[in-house]
Amino acid sequence: MKEFLSENSIYIVFIILLVIWGGIFLFLNSIESRLKKIEKEIERDEDEE
Repeated sequence: MKEFLSENSIYIVFIILLVIWGGIFLFLNSIESRLKKIEKEIERDEDEE
């Protein structure tokens, strides 16, 4: 196992980076959906007034 890790360390770095970028993407996507929901609620409240 140690030999595999030392010979293929660049692939491990790429996998870690891919996981990090995937997490950032999911986080930003969830923030965007929450903002859209809040914007719709504000729009609805303004229309009611």
